[in-house]
Amino acid sequence: MISRASLQGQLLERLYGGDAASLNRELRRGLSAVPPAARETSQTKPRGKHIRYPIGTVVAIPNNGRRVFATAYSRLGNDLVARARPEDLASALDRVWESVALFGQLAPVAVPVMGSGLSRITELGPEQLMGMIVGSFLGGCRKHSTLSPALRIVLRPADLERVDMALVAKAMSALDG
Repeated sequence: MISRASLQGQLLERLYGGDAASLNRELRRGLSAVPPAARETSQTKPRGKHIRYPIGTVVAIPNNGRRVFATAYSRLGNDLVARARPEDLASALDRVWESVALFGQLAPVAVPVMGSGLSRITELGPEQLMGMIVGSFLGGCRKHSTLSPALRIVLRPADLERVDMALVAKAMSALDG
């Protein structure tokens, strides 16, 4: 069961109306050409999916005239708990920008503050995660001239009050120099 609080759960509810079979079908279609990193058995992982994909795997999913770039940036343990490290997120973001440059059609890209919730990147606050996303995007723009003219960072309204925008501004100014 996908947690509604997770980014995947929000995607499932908002863009797929809770239809997990449709989302899974799109993911399987996109992953069909990606070699798995590992396979679990029912004995080692009684619940959940058994195929593991490498951190940084990206699937571009068409959805109502736009594309969703789904990426693996955490590892779901056999206990069904997701865990990620900052370097996992950094690697995944680099791959997202590659995919956006190929399939994004030069449209603005919106990115949620990944890592701050159920993927448990606890060593970085939301301000640092936002700085990581922006810094990675700028690096992606330097590598890929067809990336995107704009980055939009999306925060849930409930998360907005816990983000210190002065710290975000400080992190952004540090990226300039």
